[in-house]
Amino acid sequence: MVQGHIDGIGKVSKVRYMAGSNEFSVEIPRNIRELVVGKGSITVDGISLTVASKTKHGFTLMVIPYTVENTTIGTLKAGDRVNIETDIVLRWLAERYPQENNINNTDTWDDNFSQIAGIHRED
Repeated sequence: MVQGHIDGIGKVSKVRYMAGSNEFSVEIPRNIRELVVGKGSITVDGISLTVASKTKHGFTLMVIPYTVENTTIGTLKAGDRVNIETDIVLRWLAERYPQENNINNTDTWDDNFSQIAGIHRED
């Protein structure tokens, strides 16, 4: 779920056009990386997309030709700066359970999210 609020600025590090799918790699600041989940939602310059995979410095998108042709994502090239918005549910969880983000000194949101999912809320 995204709302149109920018969380930070990313940089396109790679664009590769292929038949049937196009790969875009984006580097983002660490505080945003922790809120990115593979197969989760992310917005790049206002275009709601699905993260193909998380990388050490950001994420990769696999974008179908229709989206490339009918949005501004098709104009992006390596080095371009882009606005990034992460999923509001992940932002809410990170804010709601900040102490759980450091359980066992984990360093990635994927690890933290797995731990948070196992926490039972007291009613």
